Amino acid sequence: MANLADVFDPDEFGLVHLTDAVNKIPAQPTTIAQLGIFEGEPTSQTKVAVEEFRGRLFLVPTTKRMGPGVQSPPEKRAIVALNVPHIQVDDSLGADDVLNVRRLGGTDTEAVGSVVERKLALMRRSVDVTNEYLRWGALNGLVTYPTNSVDANVNLYTVFEDNSEQNVEFTLDTATTDVVESIIPEVFDKIETALGGTPFTGVYALVGRSFFRKLIAHDRVRDLYEQQSARLMEAFMGQVDMPRMNRRRVALGGMVFEEYHGVVSGTTFPTTTQGRAFPIGAGIFKSFWAPADLPEVVGTLGEPLYARQYSSPDGKMVNLEVQSNPLHICTRPQACIKLYEHTA
Repeated sequence: MANLADVFDPDEFGLVHLTDAVNKIPAQPTTIAQLGIFEGEPTSQTKVAVEEFRGRLFLVPTTKRMGPGVQSPPEKRAIVALNVPHIQVDDSLGADDVLNVRRLGGTDTEAVGSVVERKLALMRRSVDVTNEYLRWGALNGLVTYPTNSVDANVNLYTVFEDNSEQNVEFTLDTATTDVVESIIPEVFDKIETALGGTPFTGVYALVGRSFFRKLIAHDRVRDLYEQQSARLMEAFMGQVDMPRMNRRRVALGGMVFEEYHGVVSGTTFPTTTQGRAFPIGAGIFKSFWAPADLPEVVGTLGEPLYARQYSSPDGKMVNLEVQSNPLHICTRPQACIKLYEHTA
């Protein structure tokens, strides 16, 4: 049997132990995270330098044999330095949090562990949805930090000199609109132009509720959506864990549309009549993870999450902390196309 005081023992609830524990708590479901499009890159610094290289292809005119060739155009190279922001959630644990839940007549700390786990789970959910919100910002070319943040928003179009946002209008209120053969190819064309020859494997779109519902109700889409939905349900029948079945999706013309709706602290994203289409497999989405602001991890590579505990100055409370130090970016923001409903 452990003594109640052992709950606050540094060896049991120190940085390494709690970091391991918080990473074992199931993450709050987040669509963009589950898509896996952001490549994680741990760093040992709080500032990252992204080197941008853009070669230029050109048609080579013929020249005389044994003579000089055509001079290749200079490469465009630039190094962009960006700060990695710090996200931290704090909570505390005191005697009143555990006195009434420990085993009657004993000093068993199992109930205390449950309290710690519950608090950590809630703290991690806040960090997870914040990272989702920041990834959504990267898809939009503008990483917008929550209200009262100390970091300034990052305009990725400006950072990477990628001109301005591109958009495609979907006229979904007109029955004759050829979504598959007319509008979707326009999305592909804009993405291919923005990538400038960088290969990609497909196009995915996260769209708001109104956009998606009008899309699947369209005369040229409705039957196809119903067929796909039936096959999808058959594929998942009998499975206990049906990943992301809470989101509807439809594949059209080589492109997948998914209904997406996020709400964090009253902030809703995306706008219900809009969405964002982006390339899969192009390697343009990055998540940099910096180390925690703690002496014991100086010089080490960052991890997505950290957790620790420490005593309050008066010794009456144990403080819990969960933090993440993420920088989510898109290096080709112009390849992420804004989709929006046509409005009369």
